[in-house]
Amino acid sequence: MGGLLSSLPPLEASMTSPFSVLVCTLCWELLYQTLGLFFQLAAPRLVLRSHSKGYSSMANHGHSYACALIHAVVVTARGLQHLAGLVGAPAEVQMMSPMGPGEPGYELAHPTQLTNLLFFSWLCYDICHIISWYPQLGGADTVAHHVGFAIVSAIHGLTGCLPLPFAWLITTELSSPFLNIRWFLINSGRGDTGMMHATNVAFALSFFLSRVLLYGVGVVHLALHTPHLFSAALRPRLSPYLAAIVCAQILFGYGLNLTWASKIYKMATATRQGGAGRPDEREPLNAADGAPVKTPIKANLSPNQPAMRMAASARLAGGGADDAVVPTFCFKIEAVLGMRFCEPEQLIAKKRRNRLAAADKAVCYLTRGTFKEDSNDAGFTDTRWVELEELYENCGKTPLKNALKKYRKAEEEDVDAAIADFEEGVEHEG
Repeated sequence: MGGLLSSLPPLEASMTSPFSVLVCTLCWELLYQTLGLFFQLAAPRLVLRSHSKGYSSMANHGHSYACALIHAVVVTARGLQHLAGLVGAPAEVQMMSPMGPGEPGYELAHPTQLTNLLFFSWLCYDICHIISWYPQLGGADTVAHHVGFAIVSAIHGLTGCLPLPFAWLITTELSSPFLNIRWFLINSGRGDTGMMHATNVAFALSFFLSRVLLYGVGVVHLALHTPHLFSAALRPRLSPYLAAIVCAQILFGYGLNLTWASKIYKMATATRQGGAGRPDEREPLNAADGAPVKTPIKANLSPNQPAMRMAASARLAGGGADDAVVPTFCFKIEAVLGMRFCEPEQLIAKKRRNRLAAADKAVCYLTRGTFKEDSNDAGFTDTRWVELEELYENCGKTPLKNALKKYRKAEEEDVDAAIADFEEGVEHEG
């Protein structure tokens, strides 16, 4: 690494140093933690009262999506600036940043290094969070996407190669802000609004323009300049091996984008045909658009708990309106007593007659446990239907799996015993 850094001008070398990457990564983490405090306090005000499930998602993950939104807006804006300046530059400048301020094209190519530092440090920050929350913030495809482009980003930062391809690659983040806005609309209870429809259209259009069309044109341009990329003139800074890695990753990224584009297309066509599919997206997709999403539980107060309804009414009558509308969530599982795949009360008659659509599925468990507003609340014991996602997020994977294992064992034993009793009764009657 030292040899590569020494071959760069001081500005680029400072931007690719481990210290610079560490500082920027910590800055992203500081922003994440600061936004985390904001969303913990603001979630009750951001989420509609009718969408009680959204409080947990907004409080737990809102700051992650806010960081992603800020990052996408910043790097996309800078990418567009780089693209506008480099698209008409000589091929030598497009493929390799000039070494010094006095060389032609230096003022066009060298700003990509700062953008690359922001991008690479954000990838480092986000990969850590995706792994720590896996698979809540992204699946294997998201991890592969991040790791692959972190490699390309590192090569660009250490060698100064491919400023134009970096510019159009970073510009493909154009669709990401709409994806993050979409998550906020869904989890705030605004998934069936005109704003949501406009965001979906903007996301689909920006995805096609940036990740399919622009990316495709960029791949063709890179293919036409492949001889220059592997020329002897670039070997002191970019070995053929590294050039091959970059080209392979760019092609892999385009294939991944085409796969996602196919899923978006199937999702859209499923809407028009009355069906739905579940693409492997970073956020839950909206049933109002024809994309499946787990149906939220209708209310946090269990429908079979009239005492809790009366208590809520008493708090409202006494002026405690804020306390009455603050939702509570399961933080400790004492026992799982049942399971269902949907919320029957939210299905209209036609949906109850027909086969259950993917958009209406919501795996829920009848849970006896401790329910709280947050982890600092003493809480209370209750039995209510709770979605699997809430149990996973608040109670943890191991306690959840242990509770489900006990439930399934008890269910099997009780069913076998009941069937044996039925059979014994039939025999006696005979």
